[in-house]
Amino acid sequence: MTSPLRWTSVVSWLASGCALVGAALGGASGVSAAPGQTLVVGGMQQNIIDTIRPTVDKAFKELTGADIQWNAGQAPDNLAKLLASRGGAPPYDVVFLDSVEQTRAIQTRVIQKIDPKQIPGSDDLAPGAWVNPGYGPGFILIRLGSCVNTQQYKANNVPLPSGIDGWFDPRLANRIALPGPGNFYWPVAMPAFADHYDVPYTNPQALMSRFGTVKALNLFTSSGDAQAMMSSGKAWLVPLTDGRCLNLKIGGQEVDFVPLNIRVKGKTYPWVRLVDTWDIPTGVSEEKAALARQFIGVLEGPALLPLVYKFGYIPANKKVLAEAQKNPKVRELIPGDFDFDSTYSPDYSKFLPHLQSWIDAWNRVFLK
Repeated sequence: MTSPLRWTSVVSWLASGCALVGAALGGASGVSAAPGQTLVVGGMQQNIIDTIRPTVDKAFKELTGADIQWNAGQAPDNLAKLLASRGGAPPYDVVFLDSVEQTRAIQTRVIQKIDPKQIPGSDDLAPGAWVNPGYGPGFILIRLGSCVNTQQYKANNVPLPSGIDGWFDPRLANRIALPGPGNFYWPVAMPAFADHYDVPYTNPQALMSRFGTVKALNLFTSSGDAQAMMSSGKAWLVPLTDGRCLNLKIGGQEVDFVPLNIRVKGKTYPWVRLVDTWDIPTGVSEEKAALARQFIGVLEGPALLPLVYKFGYIPANKKVLAEAQKNPKVRELIPGDFDFDSTYSPDYSKFLPHLQSWIDAWNRVFLK
């Protein structure tokens, strides 16, 4: 995927940012350069790696002398590999997870605790970056919302949804695609919706009865498939993350990213929050863990900017966000007054023990 966005200040800001990070690393970690070493990274999808690799590889090499071995993946797959390696050497030195999978990883003890003071730039992270205090920080705060085909809504004289209740508009029959339990959005969203509708985690059927009124066009596993349905106009509404939806908008398609307006305990949150984290697996040597902490520092800094420009993802580092918002196109995607507290994150540690019962209840509704 390509982006029409261009920037002129990134290179110089990267240079100054790397110098600052390098100084911080030397003082905070006491780790000398490690020429000839390779940090094995359990990463994200390949297109995301391709976007950030030039700036991240360069910054990391200059700071440490070490190389990076990137392995494409997704948070659930990365966790599965950590679980499979228990009792032996972990497959990665540092690993990409998310709000749900990090919580699972803590419960299964496959990741280490991390002292925030050992992550350069941690003072600039939004509080929401720390999904589970004491463990790896988030580098991207992702918003889950409704991606809508504005052309189809307008052509069919249907008002755009004003929140999650818009998913249940009968005029969307066979025009809305929903994530199935195999898609990582599903366990992110369900406890948030339960909190919105005041449904206890011990009673999934109360919410599934509401979803049973939806005539879904498709239950998708692949987010790419969801994007394709939105692009073609087959679906008028698809739950998507900001980067997935805004990338279509950046490309000139007639789509928009609209809030879910989750209301919990008297407060309304436009978005459900998913945080992408970096963590250090249990069993990684202290030498590699020190390199991993430097890698995390790089990913929290200006080396992340190309990803923000291309997809509209929100960096967890407030200074990086402020730099990105100097670009007028970014300001259209991430308003200058964006408030990290406008995103809602349920308590996944309380939801996960009931996950299977939720999946079973969903399947009884949709897999008849």
